[in-house]
Amino acid sequence: MNADEALARFSFWPSLSEGAKQELRVRGVVAMVAPHTTLLHKGDEVGGVFLVTQGVVRVFYIDRRGRQGTLYRVDAEQACFLSIECTMRGGPYPAWAESEAHLTQLVKVPQVLFRSLYSSEPAIRAFTYDALSSRVLQLMSVVEQSASLALEQRTAVLLLSLADDTGRVTCSQTRLAEHLGSVREVVVRTLRAFRELGLLTTGRSTIQIEDTRRLKELAGLSHPGRPPLQQHSESSHVSTKGRC
Repeated sequence: MNADEALARFSFWPSLSEGAKQELRVRGVVAMVAPHTTLLHKGDEVGGVFLVTQGVVRVFYIDRRGRQGTLYRVDAEQACFLSIECTMRGGPYPAWAESEAHLTQLVKVPQVLFRSLYSSEPAIRAFTYDALSSRVLQLMSVVEQSASLALEQRTAVLLLSLADDTGRVTCSQTRLAEHLGSVREVVVRTLRAFRELGLLTTGRSTIQIEDTRRLKELAGLSHPGRPPLQQHSESSHVSTKGRC
């Protein structure tokens, strides 16, 4: 996929002037990266806006104990919110970014070019506003979940968000722990409890959701405010989609 084909996938492309399109064709940098490749470290100079055209990019933090926690995931036809923020203010990248378990293609729009297009192209301004506002709401949700939801609920929410149309999640338990900002042993116990409840089955780096309705209830998506696992306590001994 060349730059023209890649950029044509974004919502702003049809509304750009021909001059802007030509600038992006010539100066946009197209790169294909392997799965689980680190793209940015905390403190790196970004140098431009990252547009994902294929695959998924995971943006995450690392706490003082060395545990990772996912801030958000950038799917195809989306922009990395933090790369926009850093490009506009000129600061270093405040997190880490890596490709997920997919071959990932990116288009990097250089900082000077993006700022120029932001000033001259209404479609770029609208795209930027939408990208920033949606990610702010998503980050607020991450903070709220971390502060108020039990790990069982957060795990259920994550599994539902990662599942494909068949309820399958292709993701290791270690990676789930990194998404949740927890450790593998705790996630293993949580998944075991879910399995004993009949909510899912597990395999090697795969999870199959068997009862979506009950998992949504546990996540608080069906009955807000209901304590996690309460409805199943008698039987208990104690998230491209689908891949992470």
